[in-house]
Amino acid sequence: GHLDLKDYVVDLSTSGSVSGENENSRIRATDASWNDGLGNGYIIATRNNPSGNVAGLGFDFTPSVALGNNINIRRGHLRLQGSGGYMSNYSIFRYYAIYPITVWSGINLTVNQFKYWGGVGNPELNGHTESDLKMFQQVQYWNGNTNPIYWEPRNTNVFVVSDYVTSTTSSNPNMLDYILVTLASNSNPLPVELLNFKGICDSLGVYLYWQTASETNNSGFYIEKSIDAIHWATLTFIPGNGNSNAIINYSSYDFNPSSNDNYYRLKQIDYDGLATYSHIISVPCKEASLEQEDIIPIYFNNGDVEFEILGLEDKEYNLKIVNVLGQPIAQKTIKLQNRTQFVKFEHSLASGIYYISMNAENVSKSKSFVITK
Repeated sequence: GHLDLKDYVVDLSTSGSVSGENENSRIRATDASWNDGLGNGYIIATRNNPSGNVAGLGFDFTPSVALGNNINIRRGHLRLQGSGGYMSNYSIFRYYAIYPITVWSGINLTVNQFKYWGGVGNPELNGHTESDLKMFQQVQYWNGNTNPIYWEPRNTNVFVVSDYVTSTTSSNPNMLDYILVTLASNSNPLPVELLNFKGICDSLGVYLYWQTASETNNSGFYIEKSIDAIHWATLTFIPGNGNSNAIINYSSYDFNPSSNDNYYRLKQIDYDGLATYSHIISVPCKEASLEQEDIIPIYFNNGDVEFEILGLEDKEYNLKIVNVLGQPIAQKTIKLQNRTQFVKFEHSLASGIYYISMNAENVSKSKSFVITK
């Protein structure tokens, strides 16, 4: 028969293992009414520098670096809920968690096998089509603002006959101290979120920029504009990247902003025509705002970044880049030839989170930015 965890924890400690499991005699977690996928129980093993199919839990992985001592590998059978606008979607009845993981480290796993029980009755798939399965990882990336936690889809290969998938986890710097993965599908995804959407008024107009952490069937974005946040008009269309697991940077200009408040929102369109709206942002363009001194990271899809400097002509500004530890990476001094000037550092930056500061007489600005390559 089955081993039903219910809400209990089975601790395999440093030497225990699972063996003899099959589709008709499997580990599961049910609620009081015996419904699969609704029990909070899990099995946990603790190992030093773990890799492979640890304790026979069905998750065979190779870490990018040694994970260290006293690492926990957890297998649970609770269905996990989607994020954002997809909170009505749920994963299959299995997940794995590896912890603790050093935050910001970029440590990733090559998943050689994420096992599940499919078979005739597909007992763990929770309605997902087996051939459409995709691995999702819970992530939290620094964007300097909301820093949302959400599910990121990962490139996945499905081996239907053998009931397992292969994949990799993210190598981007992560704010979470664990790696949590599960399986869902494109038809019932555990979705992605818009990382940020911002705008600033400069001498050219309103510069709009946003980031996506990953995309599924994304046709593109309509930028919509309003002067009262009630009546909207389409400003332009920016094509999307279809399907991607990388952070994608987008930008556009409104060259004819109102002299008062300007309101913007994104209308994201899937290939099937489904539309999703972003939050609304307000960008003031009063005369006084054109006298501001500021620095704005401008992202490119190849992972590079340059900076738009807003300031006063003939004034000198000291620019300095540091990493998250405050260690200096690069610096330069510029003298503005115009109110707006674009600056690029020749120093090659590795993937990670950085801060750029701009200092001059009566001004001190600092902005975070993310490099992904």
